[in-house]
Amino acid sequence: MAVFNELSALKHLFRNLCWNVRSVSTLTKGQSFFGLIASNVERQTVAPSLQDISYFKSSMKPSLTAGAVFTLSQQRFYYRGGVVPKRDKLTFRYSGDLVTQPSLNPEETHTHFKGLAELESAPEVVKRLCSLNFASGEDKKIHRKELMRERILKLFGPEAHREMLVAMLTVDIRNMIPHVIELRKDKHAKSQLIEKIQGRKKLLKFLRKEDYQRFMWLLKELQIRYVLPPDYYGQITKKFKHKERVWKKANDLRLKKIAEYRQKLENEWEEFKNYKEEALKQIEQDIARFQLDREMFEKGLQRKREGKIYPRIYTWEERQELAKEGKVF
Repeated sequence: MAVFNELSALKHLFRNLCWNVRSVSTLTKGQSFFGLIASNVERQTVAPSLQDISYFKSSMKPSLTAGAVFTLSQQRFYYRGGVVPKRDKLTFRYSGDLVTQPSLNPEETHTHFKGLAELESAPEVVKRLCSLNFASGEDKKIHRKELMRERILKLFGPEAHREMLVAMLTVDIRNMIPHVIELRKDKHAKSQLIEKIQGRKKLLKFLRKEDYQRFMWLLKELQIRYVLPPDYYGQITKKFKHKERVWKKANDLRLKKIAEYRQKLENEWEEFKNYKEEALKQIEQDIARFQLDREMFEKGLQRKREGKIYPRIYTWEERQELAKEGKVF
C-alpha cells in the first residue's frame, strides 16, 4: 500500500512538471508515466531513492528555477493492442460483370473524326493525332459508349431504350472498377460506382418482368450475371438468429416425422400387397372348386358411378301445361 501511495505521489509531481516545462510536455505527449521512467529521463538533479518522497520534492523545485533541461530518448512507447488485421482486397464481384473492359486499338480513329473526308487526305501526323493513341481517358470512354450504342441499335433496334441505358451503365461500371480498386481512398468514385451498379440492377429487374427473352439476350450479349435480390433485407440480430435456430430445429423434427410416417406406409403397402395376392389366389381356388360364374362376381364388384343430378330446365310450353294442371314449381 505504501509503495502504491509513493508511486501515485510521484506521478502527480511529474504531471506538474510536464505542465510547467513546455519541452517535456511536448516530448511526453501520448506516453504514460511508467513509460517515461523506462525511457531513461536525464536531468540535472536526480532523486537518490524513490522511497524518499520528501527529498524528491525538495530536490525538484530548485532545478526548475535554475533552468534545468529535460531530455528524452528517441524511443517511443505506443500502445499496440494486437496485430492490425490486413484489409481484404477490394473486389466488385457482386456487380455481375463476367468480363473486364476490352482493350482498344490505339491506331483506331476516334468516333469524333470518323466520316470526315478531310481526314483521308490529311498527313500521317494529323491521322495519328486523331487516333485513340493520343486520346484522353474521357475521350476513350466516349468512344467505347459510341461503339456500344451502335451495337445495341443493331441488335435490339432504335426503340430499345432500357437496353441502351443498361449498356451505357455497363461501360461506366467496367471503366470505373479498375480505378476504384487501385485508388481505395477515392470514396467519391466508389460511391458513384456502387450507385451505378444498383441502378443497373434495378433496370434489369424491370426488363426481366417486361420481356424475359430480351432480358436473357441482353445478359448474354453484355456478359452479365443477374442474381435475384433476397426476399428479406432485415438486420441479422440475436433475436433473428434465435428464431432461425428454433425454426431449423422444428423443421428438422417435422421432416424426421414425415420420413418415419412414409416408411410406415411403405411397410403397410408391402403387407397389403402380400395379403391381396393371397386373397386373390384363394378366390381363384374357390371359383374353380365350386364352379361359379366369374362374370357375375366381377359385375357385382363393380360400382356404378353416381353422377351429379342437375335440375331440369322446362320450356315455355311445358310450363303452361304444368300451370293448367295446377302444378306449381
